[in-house]
Amino acid sequence: MLCQKNVSHTTGCPVSRFKKALDQFLQTLPDEPPIPGYTAYCKATSNSVPDQMALLKRDFLTGSSGGPPQS
Repeated sequence: MLCQKNVSHTTGCPVSRFKKALDQFLQTLPDEPPIPGYTAYCKATSNSVPDQMALLKRDFLTGSSGGPPQS
C-alpha cells in the first residue's frame, strides 16, 4: 500500500510518475459519499481524504476490517 508519505515525497520526477503514485494512493481509500438513507453505513465523518485516512489508520490500529457490521 502506498502511504501519504510516499506520494508527498515523489518529487523531481515526470508528472506522469507523480500522477501514478497519487492514483495508487487514492485507490486505497474507501469511497463513501453521503447518500440519504445510507449514512449509517459510512464509518468516517465525511468522504474527505483526511477523514478516510483517519478511518483507515483507526481500523489498522484496532484490527478492524472496515465496512458495516455484519449480522
